[in-house]
Amino acid sequence: MGNVFYINYEKKVLVITTDLFPYGHSELLYSENIGYLSQQFDVIEIFSRANDNELKYNLPDNVFVNQLDSTIYILENLSNIIRFLFISFFKELKYLRSRDVMFSYPCLKVYLNTVIQSVHYSNQIEKRLRCYNSICTDFYSQSYWCNESFLAILFLKKYNLVSFQITSSYLHGYDLVWERHYPVYLPLRWFIVDNANKLFFVSEFGKNIFNPNLIILQPL
Repeated sequence: MGNVFYINYEKKVLVITTDLFPYGHSELLYSENIGYLSQQFDVIEIFSRANDNELKYNLPDNVFVNQLDSTIYILENLSNIIRFLFISFFKELKYLRSRDVMFSYPCLKVYLNTVIQSVHYSNQIEKRLRCYNSICTDFYSQSYWCNESFLAILFLKKYNLVSFQITSSYLHGYDLVWERHYPVYLPLRWFIVDNANKLFFVSEFGKNIFNPNLIILQPL
């Protein structure tokens, strides 16, 4: 999970979540801008879902890379899973009814898997960020995909487990268009709207699919 160190003076820390970067040649936004971002923040912590062990890019000295373990340990995260289910289940049902979507058994499986995976990731991220003195550190987050790793960030923010100043995410197509998934369903969209500070859509079409009334702010 990278080096562990303690910081006793004020720092700006950017938390980035990705699927492959810096282990794969994708998410080119960061391959092109990581140098610039490293100059704007004292420390950058990247959390990648990649399984590869070989970095594909040379990173600045103040950038640390952490791989998120996808193996689920339900008992280890049980209390937080129950907490997330408690706050989200009935709101999810209400949201789906507003879209005339039936909450079928396949949808239930997707919803439960998303909650469990998001809490699992949030536990790993929170453990890593404990090495910073929260009183002297300003945390910011930026996610390339609006998926379980971004939901993990929002869960940490919701319960003040990490005091993020700003949480932001890009949204593309796969994390927007329900019809690209089976079942035709993307969980917890309302939770994202309620808890994210900034969302950046790559197109006006994507913005309208997600929520036509959502105010779009500029990303970090």
